[in-house]
Amino acid sequence: MDSSPAFDPDDAMTEPLTGRTGGTIIGRSTSAVAPEEAAGVEASFAELSAEPLDPDPPAPTTVDHPGAVRVPASGSLAARWSLVGCVVFALAALVFAVLALQQRSALQAERDRGAELRDVSGKTIAALTTYDYQHLDVWKKSVLANSTGSFQNQFESGFAGFEQAYVAEHNRGTGSVQGVWVGSVDSGKATTVVLVQITVTSLTGTHALEPYVQLTLLKVAGHWRVDDVQATFDTGGGAASGADGAAIPQGTTTVPPAP
Repeated sequence: MDSSPAFDPDDAMTEPLTGRTGGTIIGRSTSAVAPEEAAGVEASFAELSAEPLDPDPPAPTTVDHPGAVRVPASGSLAARWSLVGCVVFALAALVFAVLALQQRSALQAERDRGAELRDVSGKTIAALTTYDYQHLDVWKKSVLANSTGSFQNQFESGFAGFEQAYVAEHNRGTGSVQGVWVGSVDSGKATTVVLVQITVTSLTGTHALEPYVQLTLLKVAGHWRVDDVQATFDTGGGAASGADGAAIPQGTTTVPPAP
């Protein structure tokens, strides 16, 4: 029978063990560890103590739960600021584009308005200075094609006088517009000036004039209409005269004045 003393667990848990070098080994009894094994364990502890710490440990895994507040990493925050900057830039570009479009639309509207004013003014003066004493009804219709009701009433009230004078002298007129200038435009009212070259033939000969004519136009139902035609004057200065040197009556050789 084995005469070895019985194993006491309390002695193994409380008695420190040392290897050949005298180091303490925790958790084992000296009676259960061979000197060679104790030395190996001591060497393993020494190697673990000598290993450097990982300078870049992996990020801890987080689990979202209701009510949790997450603090974004620096890289995520930079990405969000970059996104905000892109959005702000896009909005600014959109605003500038809208402003540029509005400015372009305003300029285009101004060009269109000027073109219509020049067109109506030029057509009216060309019609007013181009006539044939044998077809005065056609002349009246062409003159009033782009006129307001007020101008139409004025012209028709004085038409009988034009007709009598033109027929008596066998007047024929040819008007050629040389230029149209747009003046003030405000609240649906505009002023233009037309330079027209007129050649008139009658019983007294052929007469040439080149007057400036001022027109007042009103915007009616979205379109510009002639409302008034001012007195004309010759660009050569002084009173216009015929081939015989006599003064040419206003309304006979030039644009008829508004009654």
